[in-house]
Amino acid sequence: MRHTDEFRFCCLARHVANCYPEPDEFSSCEDLMSNSVLRICVWVLSIISLAGNVLVIVWRIFYKTNNRVHTFLIINLAIGDFCMGLYLLIIAAVDVYYRGEYFIHDATWRASTLCQLAGFFSTFSSELSVFTLTVITIHRLAVITFPFRVSRLNMSWSRAIMALVWLTVGLLAGLPLADISYFRNFYGRSGVCLALHITHEKPSGWEYAVFVFLGVKIPPQVFAWVAVFILPLNAAVNPLLYTLATAPFLGRMRDRVLNVQHSFKSSIMRRNTCTSYGGGDLREAVQMKHYGGGQHQ
Repeated sequence: MRHTDEFRFCCLARHVANCYPEPDEFSSCEDLMSNSVLRICVWVLSIISLAGNVLVIVWRIFYKTNNRVHTFLIINLAIGDFCMGLYLLIIAAVDVYYRGEYFIHDATWRASTLCQLAGFFSTFSSELSVFTLTVITIHRLAVITFPFRVSRLNMSWSRAIMALVWLTVGLLAGLPLADISYFRNFYGRSGVCLALHITHEKPSGWEYAVFVFLGVKIPPQVFAWVAVFILPLNAAVNPLLYTLATAPFLGRMRDRVLNVQHSFKSSIMRRNTCTSYGGGDLREAVQMKHYGGGQHQ
């Protein structure tokens, strides 16, 4: 049995039967993401999150509605979920870039600015989504439960509340980036740069990670699945729940499809008419012209 400072040194001594520390639940000596299923899921969720939330933001900006407060809150939610898509895309791209030789670059990657940025995106996204959904839920509950006793949230209050939310979330996600010994390389404790630490040890800063993300202990076997499915899942599902599956969006899309079908049919009918006129009807037109010319003479 051998103990080293980092698992990458064990990758250089593969003849040793028991070498510690072991790699985390994500990484191996060769790859940042050793599980091919997780690798595929990260790509799929990143693409869905980015595309879905961009669509939501564009739709909500240009779609005119009387409920401006709800639209404003949904746009904030989509921005937060879009950041999760950016985080997943960074991790997926780095996994491809270091494929087959990850352990050589492990320390450099975890200490890099890009890893810190990815960790910031993941924390910022998770917290902004949670806070925004809380505001949306409380607003809806108050309006439905007390429709005549509680006034609706106006835009001024909405902007003030979300400004406070952004400030709080930015502080929670940005504090680990500060030059404080307690947060030493906080986001770089694992290869996937998560504030949710997926290591067996309890380094300085683990209490903060528990405070931000959980109050419960996660078994090591499910760390990776929690990181891939539990945290980013909302970023992929929220666009469907709050925009893409709603009646206004589906109604507009149905109208657009019907308009396209109608335009296509009209174009086909005009083309057929022109073709018919250029064939047999053309001879009839020539005869009519000739007859009219003879009568004139």
